[in-house]
Amino acid sequence: ILAISISFLLFFYRFDTHIQRQVIYLASGLYLGWSLWHHYRRGDITASIMMEYLLLALFALIVVTTTL
Repeated sequence: ILAISISFLLFFYRFDTHIQRQVIYLASGLYLGWSLWHHYRRGDITASIMMEYLLLALFALIVVTTTL
């Protein structure tokens, strides 16, 4: 559902790169927050897991924003 919503927003605002960047920032933040909350709830959150998700979110953010 999240991927469909993000795709719709990116298509709807296809001529406004500023709003597209905001959508990408929001999606990266949601991904990071959800994954950290998931591991926190399971009780197996560690610094390496936090760093892994942070780096993955930043990498995706950089790749997507440089193509806009």
